[in-house]
Amino acid sequence: MTTNELVAAIAIALFIPTIAWALFGMVRAASRTLSINSVIGVRLPSLMKNEESWFGGHAAAAPIFFWSAVTTSVFSVATCFVAGVESLYVGFLVVSVVSLIVGSTGGIVVAHRAAMAIPPDELR
Repeated sequence: MTTNELVAAIAIALFIPTIAWALFGMVRAASRTLSINSVIGVRLPSLMKNEESWFGGHAAAAPIFFWSAVTTSVFSVATCFVAGVESLYVGFLVVSVVSLIVGSTGGIVVAHRAAMAIPPDELR
């Protein structure tokens, strides 16, 4: 493996966990430490209608986001250690990306459903 390939492998291995841990910010919203806002967090219309929907949706999605972030981080960092074995490197990278996509999509779906399940009498 050349120096350029190694630098690229390390950059990818560090970039993906950065994205994954951005998902961890969703966990902050679930714990009510990140209030409703128009900048950070899942901003679906169903979640933005009020704070109860915001917190309820994020609380429902937090476990999915958290475990997706952990899985993505572990496999992407592991790519650094297997960079010399192309098949393992590509395999770990694919697992990282799939975990990030599945976790993000699944979390958003769960958040939306939870926010929509809040009865109208609880809406403020």
